[in-house]
Amino acid sequence: MNNKDIARQFSLLASLMELHGENAFKTKSYSSAYLIIRKWEHPLEEMTPENIERLPGIGKSVRSKIQELVESGKIEVLEAYKEKTPEGIQQLLSVRGLGPKKIRVIWDDLKVESPAELLYACEENRLIKLSGFGLKTQEDLRKKILYFLDSQDMFLFGNIEEDLITFKKKVDVELKNHQMEWVGDVATFSPIVSKVDCLITPPITSDQLSKIKDVQVIETSESLMRISYGGRLEISIHLCKAVDYLSKWAELTMSPLLFEKLSVTNHLNNGKDLKTALLEAGYAGLPTELMDKEHIEHAEPTYWENLITSDKLKGILHNHSTYSDGMNSLTEMAEYVRDQG
Repeated sequence: MNNKDIARQFSLLASLMELHGENAFKTKSYSSAYLIIRKWEHPLEEMTPENIERLPGIGKSVRSKIQELVESGKIEVLEAYKEKTPEGIQQLLSVRGLGPKKIRVIWDDLKVESPAELLYACEENRLIKLSGFGLKTQEDLRKKILYFLDSQDMFLFGNIEEDLITFKKKVDVELKNHQMEWVGDVATFSPIVSKVDCLITPPITSDQLSKIKDVQVIETSESLMRISYGGRLEISIHLCKAVDYLSKWAELTMSPLLFEKLSVTNHLNNGKDLKTALLEAGYAGLPTELMDKEHIEHAEPTYWENLITSDKLKGILHNHSTYSDGMNSLTEMAEYVRDQG
């Protein structure tokens, strides 16, 4: 653990303490420690406890925590704060321009607990009703969250959909004797895609992949390849034999319990297609979008029989007016729709 790693732990501790409204003097001492440690040239890991005690500008409490971190790899009090803070809230601390005090307001007033949830709140203009959050601040924050999600290899589905379509078309052209389908987040049309995965059968070679335009092979093995596509998307390509295709697709896409239920009843074998397998297992017509949902294995077909599909949508069905947190009055919205024909 180098000095910058150690410094980051103190920065996180200071932020979490401020988030939870702890003593400002203690919080500031840990923030100061972050600034001092990250610039300290000699590795703290190599220093004796006596030398650590002589660090300038570092108090007794910070020194003991440095020693604790060096010896055990963690700080007990920091672990306690992390335990009572949702992971998504901790992620928000990494979004530029969004400090602990603002995160606390968002957490308390909007019940938002992750970057993705905050992005939706921005899209719905819910931030502008909070103290200290105007329209300009909301838009700036929306852009920063989009950047943050992209930098964390997380994407809004709509932002990468065109890339997914073009990649699939290129694979279909270059690998005509192979079958490729999306699995995981992409297959279930997850609004936030945390990992881009696909499945190809029969297995292919890195040379075959390299022939596809904009593809750079990163890593290969017998059953998995990782590539970079267009310099932006990292795609994991799972490989399997044709006889195992449906079972592997289900394993990578369905919830663990649904996959287990279909596997033990042998519905994913014997060369069946997905539609037939679902029908025989009692899940006729189950949409792919619901296959990864928790407890879906207990649902009956009536649960998804009357879902609204995109072809049923005739216009915008959800609007916020100035009666709540919207930007326009009912009259303005009605006149706009009328003027659009």
